Amino acid sequence: MHYYKTVHNLVVVDFKCLVDEVKLSYRNFFNTCDSDGPLLKKDVNRLLLYYTLFQIIFTRNCFENKKNIVFYVEHDADKDIFKHLVTISKYFPILYYKDTFTFDTIKRTDGAGIDLNNKLQETRLSHDFSTYTKKMRTDFFKKFGIKELDFRS
Repeated sequence: MHYYKTVHNLVVVDFKCLVDEVKLSYRNFFNTCDSDGPLLKKDVNRLLLYYTLFQIIFTRNCFENKKNIVFYVEHDADKDIFKHLVTISKYFPILYYKDTFTFDTIKRTDGAGIDLNNKLQETRLSHDFSTYTKKMRTDFFKKFGIKELDFRS
């Protein structure tokens, strides 16, 4: 996992690393199971959603202050997994920020790095965590047919 802790006490996680972990989990699943035939597109999407959610929860549980975690998405990120991140963030208190800069821009001290850090801070401060409820999470699991995972707010 590739992350950076900003001066604003935000933990910015590189979404590319998360995508790599999701793809690895997905490939491992197909290598270990005996499939009778090709999976339906709906099942493939459900698996990708499950592994994306699992990796997000795993990543969040690695850090102490969960509200200060922001997933940084570059403009050329995997579209399918990004779509699942957006879906998950509607039901769970997950912050993400998409921009054209690379992840390493966050570490720079020039104008672009400072601007990006300020935008990340604005994203964090403008997000209202009180709108997420346990019922929303339960509805998410029912809607997508996923067994509940341990999600600590």
